Amino acid sequence: MVGFSFFREKRKRSTEIFGALLLLCVLGSGASGLPEKRSECPYGDYLSKNGICCQRCPPGYKREKDCEAVGNRTSCTRCPKGQYNEHENYSDNCRSCQTCQYLEEEVTECTPRQNTKCRCKNGYYKDVIDSSTSQCLECSKCGHGEHQSEKCFLEQDTVCVCERDFYRMKNKCLPCRTCTEDCQPHCPSSVITNPKDINLTQVVMISLCVAVVLLLAVGFITYTTTKRHTRSQMGRSTVNPPEDVHEESAMILIHNEDPLRKGDNMAKPSCILDKEKEQKEHTTLPDCVPLEINIPGLIYSMLSLVPAHRVKELVRCLGVTDLEIERAEIDYHTCKEAHYQMLRVWAERGSRGGEAGRGGGVLHRPLMQQLLDRLSDMHLGGALEELKAKYGIVSGQVGAA
Repeated sequence: MVGFSFFREKRKRSTEIFGALLLLCVLGSGASGLPEKRSECPYGDYLSKNGICCQRCPPGYKREKDCEAVGNRTSCTRCPKGQYNEHENYSDNCRSCQTCQYLEEEVTECTPRQNTKCRCKNGYYKDVIDSSTSQCLECSKCGHGEHQSEKCFLEQDTVCVCERDFYRMKNKCLPCRTCTEDCQPHCPSSVITNPKDINLTQVVMISLCVAVVLLLAVGFITYTTTKRHTRSQMGRSTVNPPEDVHEESAMILIHNEDPLRKGDNMAKPSCILDKEKEQKEHTTLPDCVPLEINIPGLIYSMLSLVPAHRVKELVRCLGVTDLEIERAEIDYHTCKEAHYQMLRVWAERGSRGGEAGRGGGVLHRPLMQQLLDRLSDMHLGGALEELKAKYGIVSGQVGAA
């Protein structure tokens, strides 16, 4: 019993000593004067590298220096011109202001507290490709059998619906009179025509067209034959005038029937024909003479004018094969560079001296005309007019020979 009491007394003293030492450590740390470090900060503050909760910088400013003690303010500086910060922050940098792209117009200019706000020009709408990429596309126009239900505005294209007695099939509005079984729910039964009647109408229309063409052909042949016969008769009467015609009258007749006055080139002197031929040779250019258009510059202009999702359609229309398109997409990971290589494949086929492969090259006249024709076929009128204006091309000038 004595040994057990001694052991219990010794354990009690050890506990008291340990508690006293722990209290001294706590009191000593509180009196050291060091800033209090925290793992979490109140809402609106941030934890600095020194472990101190500091206030964030207001919108339009960036952090210059962290606060040095609890309750002190963070040192902030105003964003320079051309940069902004929209929200409270503790960033060391401000963001660069956005620049409005092609076919966009500025709505609100950039300030230290707000980025530039842009919108598509009138007649265009914004097509969002992904969270960071968008483009302006030309507003669609309603076609035959359609009418507009919603206007083209901001990020929405024109919405067209079929008119009465029309039904939609493969993104087109077709008249109900041509309807068969698949479109009956969209068309009144009174408008639907029997397919046999449709076939009979088509046969009648084709027969009428053939008859009109035959009549025109017979009329043309008759007119040509009559004209040749009249000319031959006039030629005989001019060369061999009747014996009873007076000499002066015959001379007047020959003078009035002078072939030169009829514009007949066969009767013109050889010197006149040679002069006209020489003038024609000087005023016309062969197709091999190229327009002075730099190929890389033209391609970059096209990439800025043609919508990104229609570039593949354009290069296919220009003759680039699917294998060449796939090869460009595999070799070049960025969309813009792959599109550039697709257009370069087309341009190299007609470049002068193979210079396009070395980063230069001049485009031939037929290729430029082909490009303008394809843009017109794809209804990219905006891009077509921009290219003509940039390179000073007048309508009909490129294809002239």
